[in-house]
Amino acid sequence: HAFEMVYNLYHGKAVILGIKIILEKYSPKLLKEFEVLLKALDLKMPESLQMTEQVKQFILADKKKTADNMLELIVPDRIGHVEIKKIKLDQI
Repeated sequence: HAFEMVYNLYHGKAVILGIKIILEKYSPKLLKEFEVLLKALDLKMPESLQMTEQVKQFILADKKKTADNMLELIVPDRIGHVEIKKIKLDQI
């Protein structure tokens, strides 16, 4: 929801952007397949969107934040499978 609010994106595009950022950071081996899928679906994403401090502030208020101040991310580790990764809030 952070990208929706900061960059005024539709929910679907914000989700795609979030997946791309997660893949870049935590599953780069899947990034090429993801980009092929985006191209096949003719989905274009703006290149200039960044993980700004304003985006981070929205993420810090996210409901996925745990009691121990961690953020739970759903991270694809292979096609058809994901894992839940807990990361420290200062690592986003």
